[in-house]
Amino acid sequence: MRVSTSARLWRWPVLVLVMLVAVACVLVFRNDSMYLPGADGRRYARQFVVAWMPVLGAVLLIDPTPEITATLPRARRVYVALRAAMVVGVLVPLVLAWFLSDQLVVKALYEAFIVAVLITCSIIAVSLWQASGVLMASLLSVLWLLAGDTLAMVLGFADITGQAMRVAPVHWGLALAGLGLAAVATLRGAGSTRWQ
Repeated sequence: MRVSTSARLWRWPVLVLVMLVAVACVLVFRNDSMYLPGADGRRYARQFVVAWMPVLGAVLLIDPTPEITATLPRARRVYVALRAAMVVGVLVPLVLAWFLSDQLVVKALYEAFIVAVLITCSIIAVSLWQASGVLMASLLSVLWLLAGDTLAMVLGFADITGQAMRVAPVHWGLALAGLGLAAVATLRGAGSTRWQ
């Protein structure tokens, strides 16, 4: 029991540190953008936070002692608490970024949809494949960073020139559906190699 508990304790200060670094990046570089090699447009600092916070949070879900944890009577509650803490740790810097941004609401809805999908994929990948799942989630984040504008156009968040569209009910629907999917993954995903 002590091994499992001590192996988990390092996660909380790491989560807080990652959150503070993300908040600092959002505050300092909120209006800065740059070209990413191979990307289909300019990327803002908050987009890097959107891409990488779910992956960094997923690292915290890797169970160092899955065999021990699986035998504990409260294992499911521990896993749900860890996933909930990960989701809160991912969303806090992003909510701050969205409020400080001078971007349109439709872009915030698009990023909310994307971060929900990335959170869901990260939780499922780590639940099934542990550390290898983090690598898979990282690849998804890189793909979104490279093709984010094209995906926004395909989903109807932007027009062919890359300009944001007006907010439509479908945008709210996609964002809420993505967040609902992330909530289900948070409640149902496993912290070990088995899906609970």
